[in-house]
Amino acid sequence: MFDIGFSEMVVLGIIALVVIGPKQLPEVARMAARFVNDVKRITGEFTGQFMAVKEQANKFVTEAQDQVTKEINEVAGTMKKYVEEPVIPPPLDGPLPEPDPPANLPDHAPYDPRADGEQEQMTLDLDATDKKNRESGGN
Repeated sequence: MFDIGFSEMVVLGIIALVVIGPKQLPEVARMAARFVNDVKRITGEFTGQFMAVKEQANKFVTEAQDQVTKEINEVAGTMKKYVEEPVIPPPLDGPLPEPDPPANLPDHAPYDPRADGEQEQMTLDLDATDKKNRESGGN
């Protein structure tokens, strides 16, 4: 503890005997021994409490790491499932519902190209083109 050899102890004993005196030396030695024992006991208690708190902290950290690892593995498994297996929606029991019409558009009948005469014009143009091709001898 203090790295004191036998010769140093003899010198300290002689100095203590001269300074304290032969009558009070045994009493001072007992007080010093009690003080050293109390310091050792308090140090041991502190070390024990510190080690108990350290063990609790290590246990808490280990449990937290295990929980986080478990949750990460669950998420990774779910992600892997969706990456490897395509998600196929269930079949519909009937026809798709009609979408709601946009609110800001006026109500009109659906467009019918035959109503404009456009379809007839196209047919007439094709007929005229065919007639020209036959007259010129082309295909």
